[in-house]
Amino acid sequence: IARLIFESPCHVAGFRSAYSLSHYLAYLLSMIQHNVFLVPNSESSAYDHLMLARPDHVLVVFSTHPYASESIKVARLAKDSDLMIIAVTDSSESPCVRLLTKRW
Repeated sequence: IARLIFESPCHVAGFRSAYSLSHYLAYLLSMIQHNVFLVPNSESSAYDHLMLARPDHVLVVFSTHPYASESIKVARLAKDSDLMIIAVTDSSESPCVRLLTKRW
């Protein structure tokens, strides 16, 4: 996972209660690399942000129960755009997990 994040531009997303987690990870990663982007907390702004992402980029999405529909929609958009998705969640039954192309 570290190799993916450090070698590719990294977008970090989280909505509602998971936003603070995404904000903190984006802050920490930005201290050691320059290509970290916090996805805006607004659903429409998040879509606009991810429309600029390329297939070699990585999306780290935080999602906890109750799962925010915005997180699922953003993960689906990332999958449709061929981004690598890393889901940080509280359950293997999370809707975001179903969108992953690879599981560890």
